[in-house]
Amino acid sequence: MPAFCQWDENENSETLPVLKAFFDESGVHDGSPMVALGGFIGSPHDWQTVEQQWAALLHHFGIPYYHSSEVEGHWTFGHEAKNIMGFAKVEFAKILSASPLLPIFCIMPAWTWSHACATKPRFSAIFRKPYHFCFAEMMKSLSQLAEERAPPEKVLVTLSDTVEYAARATEAYAFARDNALDVVQSIIGLSFVAMKVSPALQAADMLLYDIHSQLVNSADPASRKLLSQLEVSNKLNLCKFISPEDMDNFFAATSEFD
Repeated sequence: MPAFCQWDENENSETLPVLKAFFDESGVHDGSPMVALGGFIGSPHDWQTVEQQWAALLHHFGIPYYHSSEVEGHWTFGHEAKNIMGFAKVEFAKILSASPLLPIFCIMPAWTWSHACATKPRFSAIFRKPYHFCFAEMMKSLSQLAEERAPPEKVLVTLSDTVEYAARATEAYAFARDNALDVVQSIIGLSFVAMKVSPALQAADMLLYDIHSQLVNSADPASRKLLSQLEVSNKLNLCKFISPEDMDNFFAATSEFD
């Protein structure tokens, strides 16, 4: 991994960033109807509080970690554990909705990507994959949020240390940096951690899974509880569902893809 996109908290303990963002990804496989990247951003203090509460709930319910796809798909947990997870999920959602953490995500539907590539063929030559565009949009949102704070702050982005996750994020970060995109100017680097030991990444996973559930089925009360928090982030332009009209406006504001 290139040194410019790494950040070791143990080696930089005296210069920790004020804001931390934890992201998960979804729909990055070929043929996916949409690519999504998202999670939460907040101060180290806010994250410490949420992670302590999250860990306490895991202990209370007797579960090692929370991973939405494993819970819903019975990959790891049996039916009895799934029922326990259902109760736990509601409590996790309460923790997040009561916290100062801000949800942040970007979703690029396949039809929007196709529209963008057909409208400006050079677009796909530059961004190559929907993930790259979502990553750049996420970095843009983070940088704008950090710069608008008083005083301006920096952001550390943390993702899963799964090999393919880390490789995609590193490639997207390098792409933004090498193409002189201003979106990474407030990002001090990337950090990677195992999801199973990180309540923050488990929260990001739950958010993205519930966003997808909300798009398909709005009946889940825990999802409604968590997603009600998105209203605050929407006001800050942190939650983006990219439409063809959004891309038309994006192209109208620049001649880079002509």
